[in-house]
Amino acid sequence: VKARQVPRHVAIIMDGNGRWAAARGLPVGEGHREGARALRRTVEAAIDRAKVVGVPVYTIAEGDASKNLALVRQLTAISQATGGVSFQVRDPDNMAEIFEKVAEDLAHGYLLFFQPMSIEDHDWRELQVLVSGKKDLKIRAREGFYP
Repeated sequence: VKARQVPRHVAIIMDGNGRWAAARGLPVGEGHREGARALRRTVEAAIDRAKVVGVPVYTIAEGDASKNLALVRQLTAISQATGGVSFQVRDPDNMAEIFEKVAEDLAHGYLLFFQPMSIEDHDWRELQVLVSGKKDLKIRAREGFYP
């Protein structure tokens, strides 16, 4: 795979929980609960990996998954921790609109850069972006970075 073909942004789309439950003769709600449990098992690893790589993560809960509040909270946590955005879509026909919003978001970002004082120090750095004098700006940033 050529470097320019490797994705620099990741989307997590939870789908199939209802089908998972139906295949096991379980209620759809149990499929959603299992989806939330599976996501909880991986959410910290996903956030940590995204932080190391430095990419914003955009998540989409689609269809019945968008009704599961625990799942939506987990997806939102991933997105917020990495500087991305979480979306809930009830109608799959609206997916194109969501992808347009993600593309718009990516096109209007800024890259901030600094050189750490010590190259030996690879600890997590918390990040807070403040802008003075502009009350109408919407600021969203990842929680921090690894140097």
